[in-house]
Amino acid sequence: MRLEFADEVEAARFWIYTCFDFIPWDLLARGDNVSEHVVALAPEDAELPTIFNYVLFPRNRLDEEWIRENAQLIHEKTGMIVVEDEELGVGLAIDGWGYDFARTHYLALYRLRGLRWHERTLTAFPV
Repeated sequence: MRLEFADEVEAARFWIYTCFDFIPWDLLARGDNVSEHVVALAPEDAELPTIFNYVLFPRNRLDEEWIRENAQLIHEKTGMIVVEDEELGVGLAIDGWGYDFARTHYLALYRLRGLRWHERTLTAFPV
């Protein structure tokens, strides 16, 4: 597969849409209250569930470990809330709606992660 990205935003959007699963809050609640199964790691006092109805869970263990180790920094730099589900591990939640998440959150996360997919043509999927 050969991939080229027009810019960083397109690369960031591709990373999120292909390397994260979007799980709805209702599913995470498992018929109970969300707080029975999911806790906020950063900030710890975040109100859950968030306005955006999905939590983004990384498919890659390395991304999951990086998110866990950098939870506070991720929240500070991206505005995303880092959560932990008892079964699915760490995820990212957005408390907002009606604006471009890719430009506001995904791009900041992509840059913080140090990805540079937009600078070269990818000839194989990097995950």
